Amino acid sequence: VVARGSGTWSLAGKEFPANLGDILYVEPWVYHGLTNTGTEPLVFVVVRYSAKGVKTPPRPDARPDEL
Repeated sequence: VVARGSGTWSLAGKEFPANLGDILYVEPWVYHGLTNTGTEPLVFVVVRYSAKGVKTPPRPDARPDEL
């Protein structure tokens, strides 16, 4: 959640504007980022949630011995 400022979201190789109040949902293991492209500090909140009893899928690049 963008709490202050503005920037650019990057998600799976694509870029999108990030403005006050915007929310970005990212699925597990998807490359993502947020860059400050504005003139003031960029403040954002990260919320991570894992449902009880639901496993996170393995990394797509995981070797069989890492699973």
